[in-house]
Formats: sequence, structure tokens, C-alpha cells
Amino acid sequence: MTESKREASVRLWRICFKDPEPFIELYFHKVFREDYTLLQYSETGEAVAHLQMLPYQLRIFGTSFSAGYISGACTHPDHRGKGIMRTMMAEALSAMYDRGDICSFLIPAETWLYDFYSRSGGYAPAFGRKQFLYSRPLKFFL
Repeated sequence: MTESKREASVRLWRICFKDPEPFIELYFHKVFREDYTLLQYSETGEAVAHLQMLPYQLRIFGTSFSAGYISGACTHPDHRGKGIMRTMMAEALSAMYDRGDICSFLIPAETWLYDFYSRSGGYAPAFGRKQFLYSRPLKFFL
């Protein structure tokens, strides 16, 4: 018996990410949809890579635009370095364009992924964030 898209996606997520089980259950209960999912299969029919193309509405100066959010992009460790994700990213960008998305975005989980997504999908950092932790209260001057 072959596994469903959902089963394959959950299996790959558990292998590739260090997310706690409650998060995985929540994601696949509330966010996951098969019609937003791309899977790549090996010659033996096993799903070896996964990504979701989640639809979002961006609001810019009062106007709403359709956008796509790449989520859960992962390749089984035994199949990395073969260009699978690069091909899937191109397919995802094409699919999101076809559904009318004006842009696509993702939020890399680790710093090294910024370079990977730049090379694999043409993504570039658009926003930065810094967090400052102070050991003593700040003085404000008015």
C-alpha cells in the first residue's frame, strides 16, 4: 500500500526537522492541504522531498495582493545534493504564478538556508530583525 500525500509529508517532516510532535500535529491539522503540496518521488516510488505553497493575502497601502508562502521545504538526507529541491522550487514558483500570486516568500529556519534559497529559487532577504536584551533598565530622556 502506498502512503498518502499527508502521510509522506508527515514522515519527511519528522525526518528533516526537529519540531516537537505537538507542533507537527497542529501544522498538519490546521495548515496542511494536499492541493498546496508538492512531493518528489524516487525511482522506487518513495517520497523524498516535500514543500507546501501556502496562499497568503498581502495588504500593501490598502490594496490586497495574492502571494505564496513556501513552507516545509525539505529533502530526505539520503537524497540531498541531487538538485531535487532546486527543481521543486522552480515548479512551485511556476504553480504560484499560474494561480495568480504576485510574489513568493519563505522564512528560512537557519541562517545557512538564506544562501541555499538564493541559489535554488532566486530568493533574496527582504527584511531583517535584531533583538536586543538588556541586563539593566533603559533610561529614557524626554
